[in-house]
Amino acid sequence: MDRYVKPHTPFWILLLVFCVLLPAAGQAMTERERVEKGMQIATESYRRESGFVDFFAELTLIQENGEGKNIYRHIRLWGLEREDEGDKSISVFVDPPDVKGFARLTHSHSDRPDDHWLYIPEKRRVKRLSPMSQLSRFMGSQFSFEDLRLYRAEKVEKYNYRYLRDELYKGMNCFVVERFSRKEYSNYSRQVIWVDKKEYRIFKIDFYNKQNQLLKTLTKSKYKLYEGRFWCMGEMKMANCLNGKTTLVLWNNYKFGLGLTESNFTRKSLKRIK
Repeated sequence: MDRYVKPHTPFWILLLVFCVLLPAAGQAMTERERVEKGMQIATESYRRESGFVDFFAELTLIQENGEGKNIYRHIRLWGLEREDEGDKSISVFVDPPDVKGFARLTHSHSDRPDDHWLYIPEKRRVKRLSPMSQLSRFMGSQFSFEDLRLYRAEKVEKYNYRYLRDELYKGMNCFVVERFSRKEYSNYSRQVIWVDKKEYRIFKIDFYNKQNQLLKTLTKSKYKLYEGRFWCMGEMKMANCLNGKTTLVLWNNYKFGLGLTESNFTRKSLKRIK
């Protein structure tokens, strides 16, 4: 009797199985690989936004009042890049009259809470904010003081990172990365950010509270290239996912290379700057 011979699997079936399994195998990453890739993406994003030395910009902050009407506030912002530790910035309210003259000085740090000072024109004095008070809302907007440094990519040392996935966002190929603050004081348990693969610009950040609920979403848009190398946003919007309120910030009149120094970012300078 002839021995039974098992038929061979057709080649086209083997090829089909291989094509199906290959993408899945390519996506299988270890936790260490996700952490390393997340760190690499964050590092490149920060690198591409670095090197401006100093800058100036004019902002219009638009927020809703309790009656559903918009309140417009105009702000001037100066920034100084500091590679050794963290950036410094001063923002001054120029309009409307009820907030004119209010100013904020920030010294950013990688290994401890940022330093914030407020100049109150009516009292002609400078008040330092405690780490806990920095978690409060800024001028009644949907931004906290903690959020105000988000005009550029953060120094990598401030967070732990973890790559999640690739994803399309408004037609752009993006990395999606999770980050966790290394600082003791933070409003958030984690943040999820969308970074475009071409220019490493941040377009979206989801903020999760301590209960891991989606608390707020920040979107950045209308990027424009300055000085042939710096991509600066023209608009950012913070939407509160729990109360439905939003705050919009319009950015314009960017200027670079102003010759600013450390002396322009002191508590004494808060009283002089206009």
